Amino acid sequence: MSTALARIALALSVALSGAAAAAVPTDAEVRTIQQLLGFDTAIRNVIAGKIDKAEEFKTLSGQERGCIRDQVLPPFEAQMRDSFRTLFGDGETIAAWSRFGQTEGGAKFFAGMRQQVNASIDRQVSGQNPQPDVQFFKDMNAEELQQVMLFMQSPAAAVLQRDFPDTAPDEAEIDQLVAQVAQRCGVSLER
Repeated sequence: MSTALARIALALSVALSGAAAAAVPTDAEVRTIQQLLGFDTAIRNVIAGKIDKAEEFKTLSGQERGCIRDQVLPPFEAQMRDSFRTLFGDGETIAAWSRFGQTEGGAKFFAGMRQQVNASIDRQVSGQNPQPDVQFFKDMNAEELQQVMLFMQSPAAAVLQRDFPDTAPDEAEIDQLVAQVAQRCGVSLER
């Protein structure tokens, strides 16, 4: 009887450890990957840039635009966290990316990613012509390139082959946000 219980306990611990390893990423894990990739600041820059540059907001005061940003940013950040959570799938995948970021090659790779993301956002917000892409590997030595190549062959790098999940708010969310902006900012937004 005790052997059967031991086998059941072993099977249960193996099953539970597999479930824990594949746990849905926490908000903290998602924020970590967003920071590594440069999306933490990019999200805020997109919202601020779109509100500050959009024609329909040009007649509003800085205080009104700031209030609108304060209303729009939290739900957009939450949607982006959910999209990154879906994209990466589990905490172990994010942990693998974080470990890669601690290597010299990974640190340079992520610095290039952040630079590319921020340049893309700046171009989108400013409407300027695209700049040349960042050269991720230009300043890497052979060991750093090897670190990048090894990571790119890992299961965690499969994230790069996935489509980014849809982040568009649905009609009800837009209606709720428009009502919230009207109530808290005193600004009527047309749909």
